Amino acid sequence: MEESQKHKYAYPEQTIFSDKMKRIFNSLNLPGFDGIKCGDILHQHFARNMDTRFTLLIFFSSLIRVIMRTFFIKQKYRYTGNPDTLFLMSSIWYKNRKDLIASFNNVANLVNNKLLIELSDSNTFLGLQMVKHMRLPLQLDKALRKTITDYKCRWFYISLLYSIFINYKYFEAICRKHNFVINNLVTNCDIDDKNYYYVSVFNKHKKTTVALQHGVFSSCYYAENLIESKSKYFFAHNQYCIDEGQKAGYKGGQMIITGMPSHVTMRPVAPVAEYKKEKIGFVFDGELFHENNHNAIGMLQNYAKRKGIKLYFKLHPSETINDYKDDLDFDVIEKCYTTEISLIDFAKEIDVAIISNSSALSEILSLKKPCFIIYNKSLVDIYSNAPSFRFSTEEELEHLINSINCPAFVKDMEKMNSYFCWPNNTATNYIKAFNSLGIF
Repeated sequence: MEESQKHKYAYPEQTIFSDKMKRIFNSLNLPGFDGIKCGDILHQHFARNMDTRFTLLIFFSSLIRVIMRTFFIKQKYRYTGNPDTLFLMSSIWYKNRKDLIASFNNVANLVNNKLLIELSDSNTFLGLQMVKHMRLPLQLDKALRKTITDYKCRWFYISLLYSIFINYKYFEAICRKHNFVINNLVTNCDIDDKNYYYVSVFNKHKKTTVALQHGVFSSCYYAENLIESKSKYFFAHNQYCIDEGQKAGYKGGQMIITGMPSHVTMRPVAPVAEYKKEKIGFVFDGELFHENNHNAIGMLQNYAKRKGIKLYFKLHPSETINDYKDDLDFDVIEKCYTTEISLIDFAKEIDVAIISNSSALSEILSLKKPCFIIYNKSLVDIYSNAPSFRFSTEEELEHLINSINCPAFVKDMEKMNSYFCWPNNTATNYIKAFNSLGIF
């Protein structure tokens, strides 16, 4: 992928810093990380603004707090059968996302012999393991002192690496306790730092690694979720992801289309004889696309007032109504949901869905519901390859809604479903994919 395309939506100065830090850390063989490229592990943190104001205070207060709570922490892991596969749930995207946690568990439940570990904020620093390896931070400090002279910056990264290291030692302690021999690893999107470390270690020992797709990926935005993936196998949602991966320059492991994890427990929906179009709902993007949401709210509310209809809104789980309190007009909003209803249940309640850059497209289409895409040429636009279902003005939206049930629309719905969804039974897809890799 061309450099200009890769960083199209990144801050140039942040990109330069990120690439530099990644090269520096990858060139170092740090204590506790023998043969592991720490620059790859920390790459997401290099691309963010670093807050080092309270680095040491947070580090040592966490240490003291966890030592005191060592015997009171309820660790989150479970296993079935004779585990040889680890399902690791550790990601910034899973924080407070019960729907995603449930989906990952549904995939794990398809495998008989597995160990499932949930690494959350409550057990990041894990008691006895943390005490046992207390020398590591000082060893890392010594190894990094000449390279990173600012002690706050240095200890910011030391805190991250220490947390990652301790979490892996926690996994090793579980295996020793139960005499587990784990040969396979399945992660929920492997670019999170802790997931990345596990994948690096498993790959180093020539074991099987599988990454499940999270969210929607595009060659023009968020492509790092494909580019940086290091798992030997990548379970993709649909053909769209495969195509975007090729555009983005994906050179990772073998891609296998399995469908979305949230569809594992869903029964296939029968074809619709006639589509309804009375209830229109808007599915918000996440916080990264706040401006997209703002523009869509204004256009849809104007359209609703003009047509004399009510709207249904479903906020992204990472946001609240307060984030849009100055935008929402409840004179035209029938219902506005946050996390009290799932996306699937929301889609069942409406007739037509409007999205912008949300992965909800695949989920809604799988329910045989029309889903139109609002876009703005000046903003991020990841669904440019779905021209028949896109609009940028109220007039174009009205034309799309009026075209529902026309022969051309029905034909386009079939194309969209085959491209953005996977027609076979999702649970069966995952089972076949796992079994082909020796995971049962």
